[in-house]
Amino acid sequence: MPCGHHCRKMCHDHEKYMEEGEEQKCNAKCNRKRKNCDHKCQEKCHDDSECPDVPCDAEIKIYCKCKYRHIIGICNRFFEGYEEEEAKEIECNGECMKNKRDAQIAKAFAKKDEKKQKELKADYYPEILIDFATEHLKVVVKIERILEEVVRNKETKSLPEIEPGMRKYICNLAKEHYFLEVCTYGGRFKGQKKVTDVYYKDETTQVPATLLSEYVKLIKKGILSKDAEERKNKLFEASIKVGELPIGSSLEDIKRNLIGFHSEFYTEKIGIRGGFYLHFYNIYRAEEAYKKMRNSGAGYSNIDLIDHSKPAKKKSKKKKKKQMDLEGFMEV
Repeated sequence: MPCGHHCRKMCHDHEKYMEEGEEQKCNAKCNRKRKNCDHKCQEKCHDDSECPDVPCDAEIKIYCKCKYRHIIGICNRFFEGYEEEEAKEIECNGECMKNKRDAQIAKAFAKKDEKKQKELKADYYPEILIDFATEHLKVVVKIERILEEVVRNKETKSLPEIEPGMRKYICNLAKEHYFLEVCTYGGRFKGQKKVTDVYYKDETTQVPATLLSEYVKLIKKGILSKDAEERKNKLFEASIKVGELPIGSSLEDIKRNLIGFHSEFYTEKIGIRGGFYLHFYNIYRAEEAYKKMRNSGAGYSNIDLIDHSKPAKKKSKKKKKKQMDLEGFMEV
């Protein structure tokens, strides 16, 4: 198209179509960078004219100065009408000071280096991702190629249109296994589609040692066990089971509380009730994290420490007490 977008109509005589009149207009999204905030313009194509001065509805994270705490906001709250103004910061607090101290202690006493932990983490995928990839393997392979390009080229890409139910799995894969930033646009108004962009984050961003699609194939071939518990027990020495989060709390709060254990555990959601498993590579660090959570005062009362070196106890069936019949014989 003259505007630079690709024509989305079915195969046709394009030159004749364009000559039919000036009414043939492009209906694609603009996708140029906005002037005030560098997010993509989500308005319909407006040729060479400037992007409309409308609020940007991209979701963003607003950090404190030390980057420990953040809140989720909508971009237009901080950029609307200000060309030179930078994003506002939230204030640091006592948690930030405590986090700084914990991070220094963890760095001094960590038993395993961070790079090794990330390599280990790439070799584990939760059952929800394995089930998803088994059912939608072609989609996963396509997404993996896009995510790899983002990592290799240190760039930003928009994910292709996918079913709404698939989005949470793709975002989980991008954030937890490639360590990419994810930003979602739109979807707040009727008829407006959601757009998801993935961003290169920093030097921690990486392509997993074993891709999810490869992991699924290894299970099918019998190279990896089909038993999820067996796979988990071989990789992790211990897990903390958080049965129920305190009211108003989230997984991000747990990660902030355990900032000194960064990259030493993998989080896995339990069903749909809001609980989590924190899988630790080292049992001694798991024990320390467990004590920290119990003594944090954050209300983590429903938590258990699971040692994967000890087999789970099976419930034994109670033996039925034998009774004597009327003639004095024991019933069998």
